[in-house]
Amino acid sequence: MIRGIGIDIIEINRVQEAVEKTKGFLEKTYTKDEIEYFKSRKMKYETVAGNFAGKEAFVKAMGTGFIGVEPKDIEILRDVSGQPYINVLKEEIKELLKDARIFITISHSQNYAVANVVIEE
Repeated sequence: MIRGIGIDIIEINRVQEAVEKTKGFLEKTYTKDEIEYFKSRKMKYETVAGNFAGKEAFVKAMGTGFIGVEPKDIEILRDVSGQPYINVLKEEIKELLKDARIFITISHSQNYAVANVVIEE
């Protein structure tokens, strides 16, 4: 049974501006492992924006938005084939989703990144 669906789209240049102009944006928004992944991808802003959209899509699927959830409570990494997956780091959310499966897909064009999340129980 589907518990929630979330989608988000973001302008890549807005994320680029935030990274370049807001001190500590990366560290406040992304985990150490996410930042290492971005570095391995040569800090391509479409990748950074895709992860941001993924975090937004996840909290929409949860039905909470970022109320009681910080962006760093959600980690989006890639498996060996490049498929993104979500690690939930906050214990309260882990408990809520202990029997759930989380699916995520991320895509981008030249100007936009989009992510879709489905939570299934």
